[in-house]
Order: sequence, then C-alpha cells, then structure tokens
Amino acid sequence: MVFASGTIIYPFIVGIGGNCGTDTAFITVNGSLSGNAGEDVLVHLCAGPTEIDLSAYLTDADQGGTWLNGENEPVSMPVVVTGDETFTYQVNGDAALVTLDIAPLPDAGTSTSTTLCAGDAPVDLLDLLGGQSGGSWSGPDMVSNDLFDPASMQGGAYIYSVTDTCGTDADTVTVI
Repeated sequence: MVFASGTIIYPFIVGIGGNCGTDTAFITVNGSLSGNAGEDVLVHLCAGPTEIDLSAYLTDADQGGTWLNGENEPVSMPVVVTGDETFTYQVNGDAALVTLDIAPLPDAGTSTSTTLCAGDAPVDLLDLLGGQSGGSWSGPDMVSNDLFDPASMQGGAYIYSVTDTCGTDADTVTVI
C-alpha cells in the first residue's frame, strides 16, 4: 500500500544459494494520495435562515477536507444559508460541489377586509391580499378567477390558501 505521493522503487533480489549468484529486479510504484470528495449534488431547500451541515449531502466523502463558498473563501460547518449558493468540498486533490436551490415559502398575502355594496363592480380579492397566484379559495360562495361579485355573492370570510413543497400559507379577505 502506498501512503504518500511520489515514486517508490523496491528492489527484488533472488538468490538460489551457493556460487550461483543473485539476480536483482526493481519494481517501481508510482503512487499518489488522492481523496474522495463524493459526488456533486443539487439540494432543494425551503427559504428562511437555515443552519446546515453540508457534509450530510455528500456520499462516501473522505473526512478532513476544506469547504469553500461561492467566493472561494473557506467556511466551516454548519453554515447559515439564506439563498441559492454553491459550495465546494476539497479533499486530497478531489472536489465535489453542493449546490443549494432555495425555494420561496408560499405567500397568500396579508389578511384584510373590505366593504362593498350590491351595486359595486366585482373586486379582485387576490389584489386585496397581495399574495401569489395559484392558490385556492374557500368561503360562503365559490370564488372564480379571484373575483368577488357583490351583486351575486354574499359577504363573509373568504380564505385564500397557497400550498407548495415548502408548506401552506393562508390569509383571509373579510367582505362586509
């Protein structure tokens, strides 16, 4: 087994005894100490300050290497992650990338209330909340295309929910 980088030459001497002499052969071993940093990996996480040990995402990686952030500056574990970033793990001449893809949390907006009369024009409830599109409504009447029509719908609490892989957020528009 080679424990260091470089070339090592081993002599192999054979003799059969007596006056027959010996013969010498040289075995050359070229070795290098190489590490295993693991495989590159893409990690999906949800937004929010997250303190994580990136080592957990590397498979079969040798210990004792160095972590570098996207600016090629050394960092120690755990790291606080607030957005998309790529880190490099280097160990004995090998390197692996851990790329973090940070998904935003769902945002249904901010609960609010509004007063409408039967003769008023339809109102976009999602505009009142200020949330992201793609959610669903529940309430006294069915909401279609985020619109509340005071001429045909009854007042009350209309709850808007947005769900994705990072969770669920819900807010309410109370129509008076």
